[in-house]
This record gives sequence, C-alpha cells and structure tokens, in this order.
Amino acid sequence: MPSKRRGRKQKEERTKETFLVVIDGIKRHVSTEEYPGLLISFAFPFPTILLGIPPEHRDFAGGVSIGVLPEFGERLNALRAKYGNEVKFLTPGSAEAIGRLLAKIAHAYAVAELGYGSFQPYLLGIIRNQDPLLMHHLIGSAIGKAPVSDDLHEIDILQPDQLNSGKLVVVKIHLFSNYDGMAVHYVVAGERT
Repeated sequence: MPSKRRGRKQKEERTKETFLVVIDGIKRHVSTEEYPGLLISFAFPFPTILLGIPPEHRDFAGGVSIGVLPEFGERLNALRAKYGNEVKFLTPGSAEAIGRLLAKIAHAYAVAELGYGSFQPYLLGIIRNQDPLLMHHLIGSAIGKAPVSDDLHEIDILQPDQLNSGKLVVVKIHLFSNYDGMAVHYVVAGERT
C-alpha cells in the first residue's frame, strides 16, 4: 500500500504535468487545468476477413476517432482568450500501435472468456510484431457512429450469427464508450476448435 507521502508526491507530479499545444504558431506547454480534454484514437476499415476477402499484405491505416471530454469548449475558449485564436493539438500516434493494443485486448479477453486452447489464435504474430501487414485483415472498426454507453469501456465476444462470423471468435471492443465519437472495433481473435 502506498504511503500518504508517496501518494501526495504523485499527485503533485500530476499537477505539474503539461501538454504541448501550438497556439498561433507558437508551441506552448499548457497545464492540466487549462488543457481542453480530447480522446483521440483511430477508426479502421472493416476487417476484410469478415467480408470474405483474402488477406493482402499491406500497411494498416485508418481515420481518426475523436471523443470530447466535459468542459472542452470552455477550456478551449479560455486558451484562445489567454494566448491566441488558432489552437492546434499535437497528437502523436500510430495506427499500428493502436492495432497491436486492440489485438492484445482481444486475445486476452478471448482466452479469459473461452478458455486456453478453445480456439486457434490468429493474433499472436500481430502481438509479437511479426505480422503487422495482416492487421487490416483481422482488426477493424464498425461502420457508423456508436451509441454512448454508461460504461467506460465495453468488450464482448460476438455470437456466431452476428456479422456472419460463424466459427470465428470476434471480439467487440468499445474503449471510452461513455464519450461520444469513439469508434467500436471488431478484432478476430481466432477460430473456434
């Protein structure tokens, strides 16, 4: 158990944390209290395996999925009033890193729910960074906007009749599902044995 002193120290470090934004062409470090909160991730094309399309060895790419946190507008207006009008958020990120994260979540969830050895795993090469060119075949996103949930995250294994998945183990992952705009992902973890 952390001591009160250590907890206080970590809290102080969090309050000192800053985020880098570009305002009117000038890079500025903005405190957590001032920063307008955004959840930025990727939305990918539908997994080609679920469309019956054979895999093509190609790069994994997609669009952007954005969720806005409470008080975003007020904090953005306060930044503009203090520093200038044109605010750009620097959002480094990698589609492959998100794809690999989704693969890890889907594989672990499938093993936890179905049991080790109950399906032939498809994601191990992606998790180990051995088959990144197959991500588009096994990992993708739902088409359209997902409804907002009361839960922070939603994860489930689809029934065989959903999305015509048949023997495929398809894990539905909706991270930060309680924020509007976050994508729902479908990850094919393997095939039932």
